[in-house]
Amino acid sequence: MRKQKLYMIPNFPGSGYNPDQQTFILMWNPAISSATMEYHQYCIENFDNESFNWSVYEWEKAHEGDRFYLVRVGEGKTGIVMSGIFTSEPYLAEDWNKKNGSRQIHYMDMKPNYIVNPETMPIITTVQLQDAIPDFNWAKGHSGTLLTKKQSKKLESLFKNYITEVIDKSDDKNMVIDTQIRLCRFKQYLDSQGDHIDTIMPVDILFNNHLEHIIKHAKLYGTSSCIFNYYGIQEGESDFLALRYGSEMGLLALIRPDASENGNEMMSLYPMHQGTVHHVKITEVREFKSRLEAVISAETGELSFAFFATDYFLNRDKYICGTELNIELSASAYTLEEGESETVLDLETSARLRKDMGLEEEYDENGNVKPIIFYNDMLVGFIPESEDYSDNVSFASTVKSVKKMTFLGDDFFRATLSICHDPEEIYIPLYLRKDKMENIHKGTLLRGVLWMQGRIPNENK
Repeated sequence: MRKQKLYMIPNFPGSGYNPDQQTFILMWNPAISSATMEYHQYCIENFDNESFNWSVYEWEKAHEGDRFYLVRVGEGKTGIVMSGIFTSEPYLAEDWNKKNGSRQIHYMDMKPNYIVNPETMPIITTVQLQDAIPDFNWAKGHSGTLLTKKQSKKLESLFKNYITEVIDKSDDKNMVIDTQIRLCRFKQYLDSQGDHIDTIMPVDILFNNHLEHIIKHAKLYGTSSCIFNYYGIQEGESDFLALRYGSEMGLLALIRPDASENGNEMMSLYPMHQGTVHHVKITEVREFKSRLEAVISAETGELSFAFFATDYFLNRDKYICGTELNIELSASAYTLEEGESETVLDLETSARLRKDMGLEEEYDENGNVKPIIFYNDMLVGFIPESEDYSDNVSFASTVKSVKKMTFLGDDFFRATLSICHDPEEIYIPLYLRKDKMENIHKGTLLRGVLWMQGRIPNENK
């Protein structure tokens, strides 16, 4: 079984539409082609050792790095049987069809990332292709025809959905899905962690521009062996390692190394920032379906709260209800705005409130009734968004200190906030992108929605 890389540069079909790549449709009729069905099966079973090329009709428009889909036509089950990218510019070589004499035609070398036996496995059929993109002839035509951008987008969407459905059926005998596309499984995961990553930058930008750098320069955070369940992989015990990138701000990539089925597979990626340590009592553990992550409910003094345990895969046996632990807490900002330094009630509300509280009216120097004013410099609000997402919190708090920092080339603030006054102050750092709020200083009242995270502190990490 092939060993996988730990990252993907998303330019292969199935990894999302890329406007910088063109898409060509290659036609294959095994009844008349020099590439027989037997050879096609050989290519599946010898994927790593076989080289590929194909004739391209619109070669003047094609370039190295463009995408291709190979479509079986003629008799039998017809549809997409291969995808990948061109790895050369067009070049002249002898025509594969000897009936055409000794003429030369233009070929291009290819790197497939998916090959399937249409007789034994499900494929995207010609009928499905014709329904999705009716303005292209999928049953016949020249091999190597350029799709329009609109057609390319539709085909990529169709193919990406197909890969998601069949990825666990890849057996390297009837279907091969290479390293570059297996991480579509990881991209599925981003549907659930995407909001967390968005507190640093949009998922697509991080994935496209920074993931390779992150993995290459990350340091080992920890290893463990634990039971997991993940996207069709049967529950079982496996070894895991975690790579952390960054210092105060950071990202943690959770890797399943040298697995018998999928090689080095990235299972997860999420922010992992430095925080402040607080002594808490664990009151509830809500494991994710993967069993590698969990949201932990805890209490300290009069405050009850929840946090995403960034080290759960490593310390699952320590997160037990009733246990008291030191937890390093921090937060990231989803939404943010500056609050008013004071709240002035209207006169009617002020009068009603004074009456309810048994207070006398107050008047200014001109004899006018004074409104009630609440000063917000000590305001602390901390309310979970919902029971299902208790680590997401609506908050209001005044900045106690602020620090500027840079992460992955972008500007951030680390703002220290209080999330509780009684019986003692509980301070946590809130990490936020500068473009969410350009100017923050000590005394600024912030309000919005944040994501709480925590981990058991380890001085060696």
